[in-house]
Amino acid sequence: ILLAEAGANVLMHEYGWPIMEFGDGTSLLETGLDAIAESDGVLSCTAAHNYAGYDMHAAAAVPAAGSVTFPINTNLFGDSYPTGILYFTLRHVAPSNSLTLTIKGADGWQQVLGNEGGEWEAPGFALWYSGPEVSPRGTYMMSFALYPDTYGGTQLPGDQWSIVVHNSAGEDVEVDLFAADQTGYLYTAAISEYATKAGTMSHPATADSVVTVGAYRANVDSWYAEVEIGDLSF
Repeated sequence: ILLAEAGANVLMHEYGWPIMEFGDGTSLLETGLDAIAESDGVLSCTAAHNYAGYDMHAAAAVPAAGSVTFPINTNLFGDSYPTGILYFTLRHVAPSNSLTLTIKGADGWQQVLGNEGGEWEAPGFALWYSGPEVSPRGTYMMSFALYPDTYGGTQLPGDQWSIVVHNSAGEDVEVDLFAADQTGYLYTAAISEYATKAGTMSHPATADSVVTVGAYRANVDSWYAEVEIGDLSF
């Protein structure tokens, strides 16, 4: 309201996060941006972000009474820049939650994640799990994180993890997985199967009323050299 009174017509937002958000327009921030647009006529312009430049998003159909495995390769740069932490959010839209997860690591370690959140410790790392959450629009979200279990630890053990999604329903379920490391992207790791550049727009660009902008690569050299000058950035 104060911004509207000061004469603002558009609000610019340059932030976002794809983890632990429903991304369906129902969060407090998303609905707040909608309210400002409706009551004060102040439109918000948000960033799409460049998450498609990394293998941090995957999508797959989990078959009825079946499963899908998402392999995660970690420590891609070895000890020079290790994977320090991994964040994950799995989402799907359904009348009820029919999914459970199995997290698998090195040396045969695994943990089943169902309807109850919790924390677990294993040699060299720990696991946190939110339990299933559901939005007012019927989006289910299951978030979890893997991190070194000792204070000051900087590296997850092993170079291969996997997330197995089990579906107990009598029909296929489309799921959407986001992953990130300590950089906020997934620079030191990669989802090696089912990765896709589609669907990487980030909260709060998922609000109903906002205008979301994708960037074009400018006419300067950069580390993002795989994007041709003039093309839409990832």
